[in-house]
Amino acid sequence: MEYQTELHIPSLNVLVLGAGGNVSIGIIKTLKQISSVKVNVYAACVTKDAAGFALSDFAILSPMASNPEFHDWLDHIEQSYSIDVVLSGVEEVNLALADRNIEGKAGPIYLIPEKNHMMCFSDKLETTNWLKLNKINYPETFKINSTTNLIKVYESLSKPFIIKPRFGKGSQGVHLIHSYEQFSSFAPFDDYVAQQCIGTPDSEYTCGVYPTDDGDASVIVMKRRLKNGSTSIAEVVFDKAIEQYCRDIAIKLKTQSPFNVQLRVSSENGHPYCFEINMRLSGTTFIRHNFGFPDCEAWLLRKAMPNMMQPIFGVRKAKAIRYEAEVFIEPESLEQTNLLSAIKLGLLER
Repeated sequence: MEYQTELHIPSLNVLVLGAGGNVSIGIIKTLKQISSVKVNVYAACVTKDAAGFALSDFAILSPMASNPEFHDWLDHIEQSYSIDVVLSGVEEVNLALADRNIEGKAGPIYLIPEKNHMMCFSDKLETTNWLKLNKINYPETFKINSTTNLIKVYESLSKPFIIKPRFGKGSQGVHLIHSYEQFSSFAPFDDYVAQQCIGTPDSEYTCGVYPTDDGDASVIVMKRRLKNGSTSIAEVVFDKAIEQYCRDIAIKLKTQSPFNVQLRVSSENGHPYCFEINMRLSGTTFIRHNFGFPDCEAWLLRKAMPNMMQPIFGVRKAKAIRYEAEVFIEPESLEQTNLLSAIKLGLLER
């Protein structure tokens, strides 16, 4: 007589916050593709109109991370649904989680970067200061505000150069400056930077970095094309100089968290220059996972199931093209029990 043995696949309850944002959506899509572990995805967002709800197992409405009641709400969710892991693609949420991430505290694992790194690299000026301090190529950058001598800054940078908010996201508020008249027309400035323009849009790359336990790092380099501030086309390239540049950043950072490097290659000397570091999983997380760079899966298993075999990084030559798509949500699919609980806690209006 033959007996059929059913393999036991371990499971994890994972809460993904900010399920309406493109990074969190990419995380959800990646989690649902993992086969070594059964991942039950609990997606939470401040709005009912979050695309991530259609891709997850459970949909939960949440307060803003800045809401004083956010932590009470999160305590309730973690306990009610036996959440094992919490993560997000939203910087503000990750900062709120960092305040809860107390050594030795019982509860879920928070997949978040170190708070000091998040604070540093959310600031464009501090990013270049950090690169300079660690002797890593950086674009010349000046702080500009209402008291800045604009003529001095203008004369210090080759033209054209870039102005952008110190704490901006994506390409919001970014302008390419060709003349002093154009530059001064944006005055008075409030927490902006003026930055050397490296290369061209055709020499821009987005790079995923996954630090390993031996002090090295796995790197994926993708040449990208932007649309509305996000990657619209990503193509894997194998460039040893860029890979080593990203490894140098990882070595200096001494982090165990995956991060993302945005850079351009100089038209003058062919060297890479980082202009942004994102201490979180990227909006291209799902693309990378399918290109053989499973940083989200590896981070999850390393922290939550360290005894399991880790996924293999084997980046292949490939290209991804983004397009607009639709998801469909049944109103009744919102997790009603939790919605009522949130109302009882005074976190949401009826």
